Amino acid sequence: EFDQLKPTTAIDTQSFYRQELEKAIRDIRKDFQEQHNIQRAQMEERYKVKIEEIHNEMNNVAPLQERMGALNKIKEEIKMTQNDITDASKILAREKETYKGLQDKFLKMEEDLKYNREKQFGINDAVNKDLMAVQNRIQILSQEIERIETSNVTLEQEIAVYRRLIESETNRLPPPPIEPPTPEPLQVIGSELGRVFNRIIKKGPISIKECAPSGKFIILENASTDKDVDVSNWVIRRRVDGNPDIQYVIPYGLTIKRGKELKIYARNAQGYQRPPYEIINDKIDSWGMGIDMETKVYNEQNEEKAAHSQKLVFGPDTSRDLS
Repeated sequence: EFDQLKPTTAIDTQSFYRQELEKAIRDIRKDFQEQHNIQRAQMEERYKVKIEEIHNEMNNVAPLQERMGALNKIKEEIKMTQNDITDASKILAREKETYKGLQDKFLKMEEDLKYNREKQFGINDAVNKDLMAVQNRIQILSQEIERIETSNVTLEQEIAVYRRLIESETNRLPPPPIEPPTPEPLQVIGSELGRVFNRIIKKGPISIKECAPSGKFIILENASTDKDVDVSNWVIRRRVDGNPDIQYVIPYGLTIKRGKELKIYARNAQGYQRPPYEIINDKIDSWGMGIDMETKVYNEQNEEKAAHSQKLVFGPDTSRDLS
């Protein structure tokens, strides 16, 4: 049995140790590789930490650099401001010198002005006296001109009437009869203006206040104290010595204020266009002039709202009353 247990083959020790050595080398290499990997991982982790620390330090340094840059910029601005202040001080000194010179010049001008004012005062006093005398003279002349114009109107009327009478006598025609006006059922007011007799008839707040005997203008009056009257498209009809009517339509949008007047000039009367107080009838040269004149005003409904009769009387009978 002992013999049976003995190895039948011999062991190669060289081969055995080689295998064991290779196995040991593999184990050592494996352990080294594992150790190397662990150390590498640790080194990489440490490297990352260091990199993060460096980045953090750089981030902390950047604001400081920015603040340093801003500080340097402020220093430059302060330096520039100091230079500007120096320049401004020089300019201020020059301006003070200029101001002093101007002040001296101003004081001298004030003295000259005071002297000239005192001198001019005497001249103005004399001029004012002369001006007052001229104004008084102008006032006297204006009154004289007004009197002459009034006389001229009467003379023009007389000339026109006498011309008609002469023409009638030359042609052996009787003068046109003078028909007395038909009285209206309203208040009639008679007034005598030299040799011109007027009769005014009112049928409401609007009346014909005046018709110039020379035919230059007609005045409408609103006698109301609390109501404006719109006279748009109202019609004025005027008949002179039986001739065809002169008709005028008042423009649209014209209102006579309460207590006010509307003066309507003929084209050649040299009047003014200042509505709603003055307008010009540019359709006719004159409202007409004669012995017997009648003027009426109609509203848009062709209702008679006012009338004005006028008669010229010449000769000794000057007390005739048309009412």
